[in-house]
Amino acid sequence: MTLINFGGHKIFKDATVDSNILIVENSKPKNKLEATLFKKNWNDKILIDEYHQENKLTIDILKSEKWIIADDSVIALKKKIKTKTESLKNLKVQINRGLLTGFNEAFIINEETKNKLVSEDKNASKIIKPIFRGRDVHRYTATWANLYLIVSQNGIDIENDYPSIYNHLNSFGNKVKTRSDQGQKWYNLRACSYYDLFETEKIIYPETTVRRSEFLFIKEECYIDKTCFMITGKDLKFINGILASRLMEWFLETELRLLGKTSIQYSKQYLENVPIPLLTKSNQETHDAIVNLVEQMLQTKQQQQTAVTERDKIYLDEKCQRIDQQINHLVYDLYGLSQSEIDLIEQSLVK
Repeated sequence: MTLINFGGHKIFKDATVDSNILIVENSKPKNKLEATLFKKNWNDKILIDEYHQENKLTIDILKSEKWIIADDSVIALKKKIKTKTESLKNLKVQINRGLLTGFNEAFIINEETKNKLVSEDKNASKIIKPIFRGRDVHRYTATWANLYLIVSQNGIDIENDYPSIYNHLNSFGNKVKTRSDQGQKWYNLRACSYYDLFETEKIIYPETTVRRSEFLFIKEECYIDKTCFMITGKDLKFINGILASRLMEWFLETELRLLGKTSIQYSKQYLENVPIPLLTKSNQETHDAIVNLVEQMLQTKQQQQTAVTERDKIYLDEKCQRIDQQINHLVYDLYGLSQSEIDLIEQSLVK
């Protein structure tokens, strides 16, 4: 058998999904698979068969539950990373998707509309909360678009208790009243078992992004839309440091679904299986150092947003880079990687 994974390259012009070719023949099974992953260095001037012959790997299809197109050094490194760890889903955390309103135009409002509704009824401010979209969330920071969510969950009597919001929602007519995602009343959001978690500290991240490692710890109450996920629970700053590290960027790229040449999808089913080092007396100091550096990074990123002079911007950017390097070094150490293994990861991420 032969498997060719084009890795996001647009081979078939009309195809809307990433393409693979599986070639089989009617013969005695060998339990071996020749596989090639087409990387960024391939272009249409290189013959497909030529690239396949030069880059193919042999996979024993009986040794693994899933086929991983990678050489032995990569497979061995991933196995090492998973030792003495626990899957994220088995820690004291939850991973949940952002809210679906059914009609964003009505429920997600800008600053001007928010101020208008509050000026007409001051009680409206009680259920108008900041919201982030996937595109707003970045690595250790966010560019909030000054958008708000009308949090009209079940049990809230919008018509009688929040007249300005009722009039606003009612102005959209059947577009909002007949939407599929709604709660007990047409003006209520659909039922959600974790509304209270939006009020707690959390890590938020976009489901799909062209960038990498876009995880942000945020302490304040805020909401996210359906293009985001959030992680809530214990030890979130430490987890943020792990997820945003170079090691985990590499690990996730070998696990997650790539969309085209550049985009990556942080699917819950994969993220919840991320290996997190078990906390012991011997690594407690490293754990605490990572938490401290993440706090410094978050603070520095906030300062970047208000920096005015070019000198301050350069200083803060260089400070972020230094903190980043320190976190990466500690994470590599936490997983017990050798210099050659670190080099493998770093060289792979440069490509």
